Amino acid sequence: MHKIWAFGLTLALAACSGGNRASLSSFNPFNWFRPGAGTVQSLAPARGYARTVETRPLVDRLTGAFAERTPTGVIIRATALPPTQGYYNAGLTNEGVENGTLTLSFRARPPQVAMPAGPAPLRELVAAIYLTRAQAQGLRRVRVQAAGNSRTVRP
Repeated sequence: MHKIWAFGLTLALAACSGGNRASLSSFNPFNWFRPGAGTVQSLAPARGYARTVETRPLVDRLTGAFAERTPTGVIIRATALPPTQGYYNAGLTNEGVENGTLTLSFRARPPQVAMPAGPAPLRELVAAIYLTRAQAQGLRRVRVQAAGNSRTVRP
């Protein structure tokens, strides 16, 4: 019985030894007075994350854009009408702010195979983006653009 207890104590103390800097813990009493023991290490790459290139094309035509206020910000919602059924992965991408106008692009991935045109209600796409109060502060307009037209709303 004493051997099991001694073995468990040995394992517990070995776990607290803090042999390398990556295993430092604030619960380890050996690290309480060591300089830099409380620093948090980031998992982010040293040179930052790679930027992705947007490959989704702009939709052909917007049919509407709306700003819906919420208690904590505003939701910008847009509807579009692609030429055929089957478009997917629709979204609004931020193109930047200029002179108080935020520009968003409505993009969607086209179908992989040829699809029928079908009636307009079957082709309609809806995408939205949420802006906090801080993000919407100072914006006078939000412009949503497609390949063939654009719509402007007030946030």
